[in-house]
Amino acid sequence: MFCDNCRLQIDDDSRFCEYCGVGVALSAPQQEAAKVNQTVSCQQAHTNRPLSSASFTANIRNQSGNKTQKVVLIAAAALFAVIIMATAAFYFFNPGFKESIQNISFFKGDDRKKLSKALLKYDEFTTFSEGLAGVKKNDKWGFINQTGNEVIPCVYDEIENSDFIMSVNVIVRKNGKYGLINQTGKELIPFGKYEERIDRMYNGLLSVGGRILDENGKENPDFQVNNYDVRFHDGINIIKSSGKFVLENKEGQEIVLQKPYSAVLNFSDGMAAVQMNGVVSESSSMPEKGTWGFIDKTGKEAIPCIYTFQYNNVRDFREGLVQVMKNGKYGYIDKTGKTIVPFKYSVDCLNGMDDFNFSDGFARVIMKNKGGVCKWGLVDNKGKEAIPCIYDYIGPFSEGFAAVEIHGKYGIINIDGKIVIPANYCKIIPQHAADRQDFYRMIPSFRNGLVKLILGNCKNNDECKYGVIDQSNNVVIPFIYDYIYSDTNDYFICGKNNKQGLLDNTGKEISPFIYDHIYPKYNYFVCEINHKQGLLDNTGKEIITPVFDEIYIKQNLNNTANINVLIKAKWNNITGYIDEQGYFISAGAVYSPSDLVVDR
Repeated sequence: MFCDNCRLQIDDDSRFCEYCGVGVALSAPQQEAAKVNQTVSCQQAHTNRPLSSASFTANIRNQSGNKTQKVVLIAAAALFAVIIMATAAFYFFNPGFKESIQNISFFKGDDRKKLSKALLKYDEFTTFSEGLAGVKKNDKWGFINQTGNEVIPCVYDEIENSDFIMSVNVIVRKNGKYGLINQTGKELIPFGKYEERIDRMYNGLLSVGGRILDENGKENPDFQVNNYDVRFHDGINIIKSSGKFVLENKEGQEIVLQKPYSAVLNFSDGMAAVQMNGVVSESSSMPEKGTWGFIDKTGKEAIPCIYTFQYNNVRDFREGLVQVMKNGKYGYIDKTGKTIVPFKYSVDCLNGMDDFNFSDGFARVIMKNKGGVCKWGLVDNKGKEAIPCIYDYIGPFSEGFAAVEIHGKYGIINIDGKIVIPANYCKIIPQHAADRQDFYRMIPSFRNGLVKLILGNCKNNDECKYGVIDQSNNVVIPFIYDYIYSDTNDYFICGKNNKQGLLDNTGKEISPFIYDHIYPKYNYFVCEINHKQGLLDNTGKEIITPVFDEIYIKQNLNNTANINVLIKAKWNNITGYIDEQGYFISAGAVYSPSDLVVDR
């Protein structure tokens, strides 16, 4: 049963709520039983609360009526009251507990019916966010709470898509003007204050007319200083005025560049690439055939315009060095123009997919061997070749390791060039890589000390088996799977016999191989059987049976799912909400879990 005061679930025979301490009203049968058992002591009525020792309990049962026992009884009652108050104070003033009880649904049959009846009034409704859902009636939007009460009236022409709201406040539009309201409907940004549209940025802040606002709609100059303003790169905004380029800092000071540059690119690491004598082409947004140099933040040309870039693919300074080209070869220079890595590496071996900037003191380089084959190596920031150019490919380093290709097979090397995983594997898997061109380009080989590989003849998919090893070449997940996916290596979605299951990062099966598809959704997993969706938590437990056409999960600012008490879903083309007990609440109907389940 539930406590009438705090609505938390308690034992059926409880006289007091163990959470808030309020007495529980007895039903008629319980009252009759209480009359018969009036001699039962306070201690017996609260057997789950160890307030005293066994000998003390015996004394209470004795009830001899002497003065000592009365004093003990009073003391016990006082102690009990103190414990109740302390417990209540802990629960209701402890932020972690308050956060946890927000996810406890108090939905009962009446609540479901109220919400179901309320949904009949609306043409459309969104996911719940922070306890409210957007609803549309007569082409106007408002908000309801989880029992269907319209807490913000339907007066808005447009509301922010709640699937992507990462704040308790919502952008709305009324009579052609944009504003910002909170959960009570209070205007935080009055309608008409800004003529421009208000947009939400990826980090939850707001953007309007070049200004950056906090999530409450307040302008704060600190946001400009902290590089939230998209016009500024490395603290400098580049403007072109009257045919000349102008550097503007965040204090509004301007420096006019006197040289007739044909292009000035954004600043990075205190330097910006500039181009002389470029030719404007209809096929390119950047002038072509010019030469390149670099300026500093004072506008001084620190490096003369004598270099070129392949396909105008201009590199940025990273860790004080930048890759440039001269006389058909490429090398690296510092901010004074001094050559650090000699110009001996092959330009025609470069591609637009890989990152050749310095990272952690090293950069990948490519040189043709005597047979004209492009071979990969590694140089340090002193210009020394740390790994000779002997590999067919070297991937980006991650956690001190990188994937390498040798004669069509793949292994792993460390930063010293030592092979730690022999090149016996036909593929090393980043995510959904299908061939070599997809490998390693953006995804590091090792993640959390683990790497996914394929063993076998990859020209024949029937002979390919996927597994996972650690940095010491120990097999963590055996090479028995037809498919492995993970973007973090905290878990692994594996395929076997046309079914998918879930393994943890020790190789333990945490979800059985019964699903047609599993894919991550923030900190949860959507699972599918016969084109029907359900939900697994991050331990692999099935928390929603896969019987729904679609489940809508909202994202939080920290890139985790916001699983509210009510989750929006579609079942048999009916849109509604799932509560934590598995009931599906739609407009005019409530379906029990047994109504929804299909044979699996």
